[in-house]
Amino acid sequence: MTSLHRVDLTLATIAAALPLGFVLLNGDPMFLGAGYFVIVPSLLVAGCLALNAAPLFITGASLVVSLTYIPFIAYSLGSARPEGLVGFGHLFSMPGAFAFALLGAWYSSREKSAPAMLALFFGFLSTLAGYAINQLAICNTLVYCGGIFPIAG
Repeated sequence: MTSLHRVDLTLATIAAALPLGFVLLNGDPMFLGAGYFVIVPSLLVAGCLALNAAPLFITGASLVVSLTYIPFIAYSLGSARPEGLVGFGHLFSMPGAFAFALLGAWYSSREKSAPAMLALFFGFLSTLAGYAINQLAICNTLVYCGGIFPIAG
């Protein structure tokens, strides 16, 4: 493991720890439990490591996962009567994010000549694309997301 891979894992851990810290300090507004905020980033990191992702790719993917919590937490905290199922919209969107992140990790492992910052950007974009596509599909079929994402719902 190179030093850049260690930096990648450190930054990914910090990105994953921020939402977990918020939940531990303020409670879980998504009603999924603190374990959810540990399991989701851990599975993402493990999958990317198994595919030998390029350095800083995992940081980009972890940033997306951490940022995806924000609309759901903001909606739940801003609601007069928060709903207990708000977290399912996030949970159901993770397969798309994981699929695109793992596809991107596989591709980044094959491109050894790419600079590290490009890998970070690629990790961010591939994971965000998978999340957005899955979120649009979920919000238009299974879950009402009008309060969280007015455009999608």
